[in-house]
Amino acid sequence: MINQPFADFLRQDQRLVMLRILSELPQYRSNSSVIANLLGQFGHHPSRDQVKGDLVWLGEQGLV
Repeated sequence: MINQPFADFLRQDQRLVMLRILSELPQYRSNSSVIANLLGQFGHHPSRDQVKGDLVWLGEQGLV
């Protein structure tokens, strides 16, 4: 992690926070607008497109 660009670290943290948010929601489901708003409470302020892209990535990894 020493050579890891800070932007990559933030992206990874945002994805982790998204998983934590989903784990707290009924049926582990939500839409990108709700997730984007909740991410703001954790210091992340992505666009809905960024959230959608991260959800796709998380899905490709078999995490959602």
